[in-house]
Amino acid sequence: MSVIEVQATTVAALPEKAAVANAEVKEVAPEPKKIRTTTGVTGMYNGTKDGKDAYIDYATGSTNVNAPLEVAITVEDMRDFEVAPTFHGNGYQLVKHKTMMHPDQFSNGRTPEGKEFIHNAYFPEVKKLVQEITGAEVVRPYIFRTRHQFEKPTDFIASRKAGASALPLAHTDRDMTTGPNGVRDVFGEEEGNRLMKKYKRFAQINVWRGIGKRVDRWPLMFIDTSDIPGGFKYEKHLAKIYSSNDPREAQRGVKAHDVVLVDDPHYKYRYASNLEVDEAFVFSSFDSDENKVVPHGGFWDNSTRDDAPARTSIECRTWCFWDPVEEEAAPAPIAA
Repeated sequence: MSVIEVQATTVAALPEKAAVANAEVKEVAPEPKKIRTTTGVTGMYNGTKDGKDAYIDYATGSTNVNAPLEVAITVEDMRDFEVAPTFHGNGYQLVKHKTMMHPDQFSNGRTPEGKEFIHNAYFPEVKKLVQEITGAEVVRPYIFRTRHQFEKPTDFIASRKAGASALPLAHTDRDMTTGPNGVRDVFGEEEGNRLMKKYKRFAQINVWRGIGKRVDRWPLMFIDTSDIPGGFKYEKHLAKIYSSNDPREAQRGVKAHDVVLVDDPHYKYRYASNLEVDEAFVFSSFDSDENKVVPHGGFWDNSTRDDAPARTSIECRTWCFWDPVEEEAAPAPIAA
């Protein structure tokens, strides 16, 4: 049998681009980053025993306030947000901020010498940070509070009588009565009224940070109120608690009442997990613009380890003013 050899025909390979020239190319969008959450409990206003205005007498412990409403919450970790919350957009902001203060210098703030040192050394840091984040034209740090919180959720009244320094209730620091009064307390009647008239917006801006170690217990929570129909209102969403013989008056001045948050299904809860010592929150704790104030408070995180260390923190409060009215001259700098 004879074998006939046939030469194979070479077929030129198509260019890769030509092969896909007529194909429809679709870009696959990356999956959105999953936002971690935790569950926990926060306290809110729960009415009074007699239906009358809420009051507390700190000298005797007498009160008509019911035990706090324990609200079970799901809290989103803002570290996972694709767009981080900002002061101008959300009323609060997590910032990197390394302080020159040693933890012991914060802890000594309860002594007269330690208090003076914080005023002289830490307040200038706070003023600079708040000016950078908020853009406020006038910034005056005026008071600070250090807290040490270890216990699990406790009754509000019992914890106050025992001298506990943390407030386990969601709140704002002031409202439209105590806010202007607070400005007058710090600046004086005449100057306070002048500033509030001169500027379109004024607010109490707080800087909050842990002391000496990561925050693993009672983290600070912020409440987003943007979904409330008609917006957040001091008179509607806060309850007033009147007090007498309040030991805090020696430090913060007379305050007509405290304000505690009333529950609303439209609230959204945010926090930052594992807050480090070189991180701080800057946020509006009272604002002449109701839409920009941020209800807040420490909350009990159900995932807290039993051996988690106590939370030690410092909160410095400032008065800030923005946007002078056009017909008035620019303000002279105000010393810290």
